[in-house]
Amino acid sequence: MTRFTTTTNHSTAIKEIQLPRNSNKRIHLVGIKARVSTDITLSSSDNITATIKKSPFNGPKGIWIVDIKGKKTGTLTLEAKYDNKSVASVDITVFNKVLITLAQPATAEGLLTRLFLAESINPGKTGVYNAENSKKSMLWMRKVIENRLSHKTPHIFSVPKKNKKDSYTIFDIVKAKNQFHGFEKYPDLDSAIKRNISAFISNANNYNHSLRKQYADFIANAKNAASANALKNFNDPGSDKLFGWRTKGSSAPGGQFKVYQDLAGQTFYQLND
Repeated sequence: MTRFTTTTNHSTAIKEIQLPRNSNKRIHLVGIKARVSTDITLSSSDNITATIKKSPFNGPKGIWIVDIKGKKTGTLTLEAKYDNKSVASVDITVFNKVLITLAQPATAEGLLTRLFLAESINPGKTGVYNAENSKKSMLWMRKVIENRLSHKTPHIFSVPKKNKKDSYTIFDIVKAKNQFHGFEKYPDLDSAIKRNISAFISNANNYNHSLRKQYADFIANAKNAASANALKNFNDPGSDKLFGWRTKGSSAPGGQFKVYQDLAGQTFYQLND
């Protein structure tokens, strides 16, 4: 079967392409053992330019290189013809690119977004990452932070004791000693955490990355969990008593904690009664 594919997986046909305006994307046309590239024609459109390379990527297997550039926003269908017959097609949407960024580090949203990204399994962990579980796990993490902040004695979570309970902040909770790896000196972060978060953002903004959308959604979920109203409509009674989490398989955070549930590579804890 003739098909458009990615440049790395020739077995699966591409169903659709999301292409930013003025950006380029290379795909392959698989299954046409044409003599020369001019035997193959690609449909034209005001939205894109599509060109086929003169020499095949793999002649014996009938694999050809197709380069696409987004010109004008809109939707279209790119069609390939051989012997005047339509042999392959793919839907393309050309759109104005939106740069994905994080909130400023000095804000609570910026702090929490970075914490959730650092503490969560990312889309690069293929076979392990689950988007829905990750999204829920981030909300559970937010519940942990809020539950610690509203606890009658927040200092039991290694937060420096203050005279007035209402003077504690999210920054106090997250930067507490030995609570969240790499965040004690925030906004200075552990170098590995910095690199990882930078890579997540880079992948989410790279429209040629095979997991771009997954990384974009991953960051969006972290930003949502870090937003001011993240828990407004989050109805999950079990999470109301969550006060900690550790990477699954790690030792418990302390004797006052009991296991609640594993989720998305984390073990979440409640306090002992």
